[in-house]
Amino acid sequence: MTSLNTLVKENWEDREFIEVISNGLTQLSTFLTDIEKNTQYKLAALNEKLSLIEKNLSLLECRTNSVLNGGDITNPINNQSLLSQETNNRQTNTISEVSSVPPPPPPPMATNAPPPPPNVSSSGAPPPPPPPPM
Repeated sequence: MTSLNTLVKENWEDREFIEVISNGLTQLSTFLTDIEKNTQYKLAALNEKLSLIEKNLSLLECRTNSVLNGGDITNPINNQSLLSQETNNRQTNTISEVSSVPPPPPPPMATNAPPPPPNVSSSGAPPPPPPPPM
């Protein structure tokens, strides 16, 4: 009878150990999934910012080419038509090379994930305001 009690006790200890390991793996899996979603969201946001920078660069290139070719930089109609042509050319090339994917929605914060770091510089001052939209 004592050996049966010992076996039952060992069996329950093994089950508890397996349950602890299983719960740990579940939490780890949830945490990694949240990291993946958060990373995808941040990459999509960076992609949008990069697209905006590329558009601004196109505008500057068009203005520079216009001035170098003897155009008038104060003539917004001429610059706008050059920008439209250049943008259309770049968009055609970009669309043929890569299909655009809309950014995923922001992921929900996991209960076991650490909170994001505060936006404070090393000097303790608050961060500067974002630049105005172009």
